[in-house]
Amino acid sequence: MHDHGGFLPNKLDSKDLLILDEHGLTVVDQRWVRFTDASFSLPWSDLKSIRVIAAQEGSSRLVEVRFKHTTDAETWVRTQDERVWRQQGRRYIVAVLPLSTGRTALVPTVRSALARYAGGIYLGDQRGHGGGQ
Repeated sequence: MHDHGGFLPNKLDSKDLLILDEHGLTVVDQRWVRFTDASFSLPWSDLKSIRVIAAQEGSSRLVEVRFKHTTDAETWVRTQDERVWRQQGRRYIVAVLPLSTGRTALVPTVRSALARYAGGIYLGDQRGHGGGQ
């Protein structure tokens, strides 16, 4: 399953590729010609949970992960470009799903792929903005 997402913060240009498969979640930075490559992969086995939540401003949905172990989260954060994630407590926003015109199938497609591939760590439909721990 391949879908386009966007990096945070302020990278809602949909130039990144979100890949969800049996191995995990991968975000491919397609701007690497102009910037340092910010692509990353997160295997399902490293994650405690993953969910799709509404952004506070309501113009997008956010893919939020929580790592099984704090050390995994700390290691991942140290290796990532700051522009690709935002921390909320022990949760990390790793992709943005824009709700712009012509992209209406994006969020249901991502949710379907998460249900298929992420198994029990996918928390299903989350309508509120997830903050805190």
